[in-house]
Amino acid sequence: MYFADLLHLEKYGRTIFGAEYRAYEFGPVPHQVYGMLKAAEKKAEGRSLEGASRVSRVKSSPVVEALASANLDYLSESDIECLDQAIRIWGTKSFPKTTKASHDAAWEQAWNSKPNSVMPLESIILTLENGSQVLQYINNPHP
Repeated sequence: MYFADLLHLEKYGRTIFGAEYRAYEFGPVPHQVYGMLKAAEKKAEGRSLEGASRVSRVKSSPVVEALASANLDYLSESDIECLDQAIRIWGTKSFPKTTKASHDAAWEQAWNSKPNSVMPLESIILTLENGSQVLQYINNPHP
């Protein structure tokens, strides 16, 4: 999700998810999604999370599978474009390579401040090649 949001920010000046990312050990994690995954994991332990997902374990790590197809009506064409691009680029990379790439300046700043802390959107934007222009656009979209 982080890589898709970076691509979308760089190209379109907004995130796809509007998520608050936190600097976790292995990279940026959307705080809201982290909560959903924890709830899905609890379901695997016998607690209920009605109809949302199925959780299995691979080498003791939880694997979450959706029980229904995604409703793409909630995503724009540009959202889907950047999600597909992020999957093409990062979907086949190893966990260590993906982790290393996600440990950018925004992650480092938040992690060094306090592990698991919020990564400010401005810090994330400034990691982009056109970060200053994106930040200017976000601060004043209708000059």
